[in-house]
Amino acid sequence: MCSRVIALIVMLSMLPGATAQEAGAEGRKSDTIATTPENFATVLATARPGDTLLLADGVYRGDFLLRSSGAEGDWVELRAAGAKAVINASGFQRGLWLDGVSWVKIKGVHFINASEFGLLVAQSSHVEVLDCTFTHNVRGLQVIGSREVLVANCDVSESTGTWALGIRNVCSNLVVRGNRVHDNQGGGIIAASSLNQPEVGGVPVSDIVFENNLIYRNGAENTSYVKRFRTPKFILNR
Repeated sequence: MCSRVIALIVMLSMLPGATAQEAGAEGRKSDTIATTPENFATVLATARPGDTLLLADGVYRGDFLLRSSGAEGDWVELRAAGAKAVINASGFQRGLWLDGVSWVKIKGVHFINASEFGLLVAQSSHVEVLDCTFTHNVRGLQVIGSREVLVANCDVSESTGTWALGIRNVCSNLVVRGNRVHDNQGGGIIAASSLNQPEVGGVPVSDIVFENNLIYRNGAENTSYVKRFRTPKFILNR
């Protein structure tokens, strides 16, 4: 009986358009998943290492959560298929919250109208945020309690909070490079940690690199690097 079931699974996997997941086999291969506003929350909840979530142009309304991690060499990637994949958090606190994940990459997505953060990266590691835009959020992007994070070539503007891009509390080995942070009501970039929490769980607050960011026309200080870090690495912006 067991051999018949195995044979049936093999036959199903050979049908046109079938995948290992559809056939019920263990250890499915990574997929490129066509993602739309209608299925986005479900796809986020079921993402596995190596999956690429290819976001179609459209408006993704809500407060979305990702708790699915990738693995080294098998990132979970959220990538805009075109130029108009917009996460609109109007009426919600966050556009997207990465909660305790690792090996996750976000590329080319627009985040707008969040009442707290367009994108929140919390207690995560090995995260890359690339070529994204953050417009008209209270705060565009917040990284907190995370390590090995790259934020590169993003545009953060029209934030209404006290800062636009924040690196906060118990972060280490972060790189913030080549971003444009401009026309925000509060400060451009803030980097700060709690004075009475220099480290939590053995993760030091250290090694933060800011490089070649364009920071201008912000309502408060363009840049506020609160140097409460161990062995910080601050590289001059322009």
